[in-house]
Amino acid sequence: MRYPGRTCACTKAQELVFRGADKVYVVNHADLGVFRVDPYARIVAALIEKHRPEILLASATTMGRTLMPVLAIKVHTGLTADCTTLDVEPTTRLLLQTRPAIGGNVMATIKPPHASTADGNGQAEIETASSPRSLENG
Repeated sequence: MRYPGRTCACTKAQELVFRGADKVYVVNHADLGVFRVDPYARIVAALIEKHRPEILLASATTMGRTLMPVLAIKVHTGLTADCTTLDVEPTTRLLLQTRPAIGGNVMATIKPPHASTADGNGQAEIETASSPRSLENG
């Protein structure tokens, strides 16, 4: 399906590879012509179940903020929104997610439980926290 003024999916996929993606999945499905959360969540959940990614990232657009909570529930995983920094811990390969907490007065780095021991309860530990104010004062 082509939309006037839109770039075809293959060109966007090539751009993602150019920018560093190891693999890009392009889905052509009639239910994806117009954004509706249920069909999108169903199709992306099927991709997740088939390919079992370690990390899934989405932008903080209206679509991402609508889709990701529904998707997290469908695939029984946690969700961290509004991250300002992402990093991967070298020894465990866990995603470290830093985001504002306590009204933005503290930056918290969230470290999810290790994949082999996670029980799907959506709990994670807070690994580090630093106050932007304390950093400003030296």
